[in-house]
Amino acid sequence: MNPSALSPEFVRWEDERSRSLDEMTQEERAEYEAASYEADVAIMLSELVYDLRLEAVLTRTQLAGLAGTDEVTLSAIETGRQIPSVPILMRLSSSVGKTLAIEAK
Repeated sequence: MNPSALSPEFVRWEDERSRSLDEMTQEERAEYEAASYEADVAIMLSELVYDLRLEAVLTRTQLAGLAGTDEVTLSAIETGRQIPSVPILMRLSSSVGKTLAIEAK
């Protein structure tokens, strides 16, 4: 079924996003793009840390203890609410026997 048939006020999310972006000033658009990029980085790193922990078959408490951090911080990283620093990423990686490699492509 065509979603627009459900309601005359229905607007596709993509269309509304495009309209909103078009209405932004250059400064607002730059701020939006920076926030969007930061959110993408947070998600990418949260998946990395989560996968490291699951692969090592550790609880958050266990990995946090091995890495010298706390469970609250590790939870914030794994859920994308906090972007980890390079030193914490290095400690998390080495705690599960891995080496952190950062590469520019």
